[in-house]
Amino acid sequence: MFGDKQIEVLNNLSGNITVFCREKVSFGFLKEKFINGGIYLWHDCAFYNEFQKTTSGQGTLNAFRKDKESVIEKEPELNHDISYNGYATKPLNEFMNYLNEYEEINTDRLHIAICGTLLGKKVNLYPNSYYKNKAVFGYSLSKFPNISFVDNNI
Repeated sequence: MFGDKQIEVLNNLSGNITVFCREKVSFGFLKEKFINGGIYLWHDCAFYNEFQKTTSGQGTLNAFRKDKESVIEKEPELNHDISYNGYATKPLNEFMNYLNEYEEINTDRLHIAICGTLLGKKVNLYPNSYYKNKAVFGYSLSKFPNISFVDNNI
């Protein structure tokens, strides 16, 4: 969360608003600018799903974005932008079953990284076009031994 337009919208909402931030960048910005309610720093809601860990699976899934949040210079071969290809509208277990087919996941999609991490996969999280991935990694994901943040472009 950042920017004058976003804070203007929040500050013009009626009632007492509660905002949960999933990383420290947005939290710091809102603490300074938000005047219409409470602000809390808490983990992404995806962490509150129950996942059965499984390290089985084979090969590597490349699941990089194809939209304006992407910063990759060259899309890897066999890239499957899962959210772009319709998995965002499917049941969670179908999404989890797909991720479970792989041993390792390379992605710049935050919820693919979170789910893969909670499933016990080896995950390499790459940056997106703004601070979100790096900030959520720093606040929530860095405590997991099976995920790394790759702070360079592919």
